Amino acid sequence: MLIHIRTVYLNMIRNGSKPVEGRMNEPKYAAIVAGQKITFYDGDDSDEEGDGNADSKINLGNTLEAEVVEVRRFKGFKEMLQAYGVQAFLPDFNGSLDEAVEVYRGFEGYREGEEEFGACAIKLMVL
Repeated sequence: MLIHIRTVYLNMIRNGSKPVEGRMNEPKYAAIVAGQKITFYDGDDSDEEGDGNADSKINLGNTLEAEVVEVRRFKGFKEMLQAYGVQAFLPDFNGSLDEAVEVYRGFEGYREGEEEFGACAIKLMVL
């Protein structure tokens, strides 16, 4: 599965400071299971369908292979962040829990999608 991620977060996963990736639990991410391999990339985000099947001709940029160790689903971002601690998702963040929730709600579509889909935490092991 291909998942687009911002470069700063890709690097945090790579260096081990971000062991958990948080996402809206929309269908693409709701299908993720422990043991699955994920390729994170920070290049062209042309996967408009959101199905992880981005055209092979796009520029993936930097990539990172990881294995899913655990997936947990939550009602919302606050519960997700409380379960693992804010630092597991946002290692350089120094604000409050509520401010961290707003970071997630600031990603495109996440504020609206949180109520419909909830959130998921994907615990990773870099390969």
